[in-house]
Amino acid sequence: MNLPDKGIISPADNSVSSMRLTQALNLPDKGIISWTDNSVSSMRLTRALNLPDKGIISQADNSVSSMRLTRALNLPDKGIISQADNSVSSMRLTRALNLPDKGIISQADNSVSILTEKNYCIQGPLSCYT
Repeated sequence: MNLPDKGIISPADNSVSSMRLTQALNLPDKGIISWTDNSVSSMRLTRALNLPDKGIISQADNSVSSMRLTRALNLPDKGIISQADNSVSSMRLTRALNLPDKGIISQADNSVSILTEKNYCIQGPLSCYT
């Protein structure tokens, strides 16, 4: 997406520079991610990625359909986001965004992980996490 190396998500204080992300996606300047209240405008993100209007991020329960996101970013089907523990494999995501290998996404516990086979399953064209 050719974004600047800084300013997307700051793990130090969980702040987000949504302006750069929304502009990179040709979206309005607000409404992607608000760390203040943890709300997400999932509709705009899914449409920007040419995905169905549902299934990327559900602000009701913070669940994530990582299969669709990884495919939209042309990444492997594993390792981006694990809804089981909300951990994030920031290495692959940062490389997809042409950003440094560390420091992009910080969850509640700053965890970074890659999904293992035991918590990954296939149901038709999509994936699920158990």
